[in-house]
Formats: sequence, structure tokens, C-alpha cells
Amino acid sequence: MSTWPSTTPRGTRSCGTTKAIRGQSTVALSGEAADEVFGGYPWYHDERLVRRDRFPWIGDAPRLADAFAPDLHRRVRPADAENDRYLTLKAEVPRLPGEQGLDARMREVMYYSLKGPLACLLDRKDRMSMAVGLEVRVPYCDHRLVEYVWNVPWDMKNADGRWKSLLRLAFADVLPWETLDRPKSGYPGTHDPAYNAEVMRSIDKALSDPSSPLHGVFDPQRVEAPTRSGSKTMTWLNSSHLLLPVLEVDAWMREYDVTLA
Repeated sequence: MSTWPSTTPRGTRSCGTTKAIRGQSTVALSGEAADEVFGGYPWYHDERLVRRDRFPWIGDAPRLADAFAPDLHRRVRPADAENDRYLTLKAEVPRLPGEQGLDARMREVMYYSLKGPLACLLDRKDRMSMAVGLEVRVPYCDHRLVEYVWNVPWDMKNADGRWKSLLRLAFADVLPWETLDRPKSGYPGTHDPAYNAEVMRSIDKALSDPSSPLHGVFDPQRVEAPTRSGSKTMTWLNSSHLLLPVLEVDAWMREYDVTLA
């Protein structure tokens, strides 16, 4: 899959995609919630991450908030905000009486994914599609499917030890093998070193520009740290995926003339 230019906000790129689809159709289908409902994300299958009492998709990777300027970091206290959100969601998890061990923990992890990553994806999809008059339907979000699969034990969802095992097995006699066996491809991540270098070059240019609305918000050395260390973000993507929001927010604030007090 192609990537958008490093100076183009992700929403602009997504809106361009939906606009292209709208030129041929008024309705589209999308697969949001399949990963969250059937266990398709990599962190579901890494017991080391699952067992930790925190959001599993972050792992040991750096957070974007780690790159805040020291004074801002002390004032905002992002770690406290993250922990508060985690504990709030943990208290909300609908429990199954008598469920223990890994099954109980996986119920928590899947609930976090439904309330976190999925909520963001659906919000973005709705905004981008409605902006061009495209109706995008999400069959995996059907409440009857979500409610039914919610109480399927994890060892059944992970029946053959692969991502979305139950979904793959359910369609084994319908879909071609090339589709069933296709490896997961993270979107919008890219592993092209040239792309990563271009993102970092653009970020350095933006943060060194006194006219940038984000000037002084980030510590340039901390921004560069993930690239120097070769860190992976969200357990499998590279540093450009972590840092790209810097460019997106910079572009958005410039576009709408937003400034920080």
C-alpha cells in the first residue's frame, strides 16, 4: 500500500481515498472491529504483553508524550493520565462469573481494544466518509456478532494459534487460500527506511521553525531518540508511525490558526 507524503495530514490522505471510492460508489464495506472482536492484533498473541497490568499495545515502546519538553512533561503528567484511563476502563470490563486466568485477562484486553483503538478508527472513518458523502458500513460491528463472540473462550478464538483463528476457520470453505493465509499488513505503517528518514527530516524542519504552533512543545533530542535507538512503536511499527502526529497536528494548527497559550 502506498503512503501519503510526510507533510500531508493522515486525515487528508484518508479523505482522498474515500473521495476516490465515492466517485464509483455511494456505499462501501470496511472491516473495522474484526481485529478487536476476533483477536487479530499482534499484542493478543504475546503473553508477555498480555499479562502486564497496562495497555498491551504499547509494550516497552516509547510514547509520543516522552518527547515533550521537560517543563511541559512535568505539568501535563502523561503517565498519570494514561494510568487513570487504564484503571477506569479496567473497572468497566463486563465480567463472566467464574472466569479466571488468561481467559479473564483476555476479556480485559479485548475490552480495552474495543474502547480504545476501535473507537478512534470508527470516529475517523465516519468523519472522512461523511465528508465526501460516502456511506461506509462495518459488518463486524453488528451488535449481534459482537455480543455473541464476546463470550467465546479465548482458546476457541485462538484455535489454531493464528490471528483471527475463529474467523479464518469460519470462512475456510468460502474464501480462497491466498486470502485466508495472507499475513496481516499494518496500516498506515511502512517499513521503508527512506520514508522514516523523510518523516524525521520534516519533523526536524517543523520543530526548528519559530513560526510552528508546536515550537517549544517538543524536545528535539527526545523526538530523535526513537529513531537513533531503532525502537519499535505499538509493538511492531517503526518510529515514523509514532512521530507522524507531530506533523499532522502542526499542519492542522496552521490550517485553522490554532495557537497554544
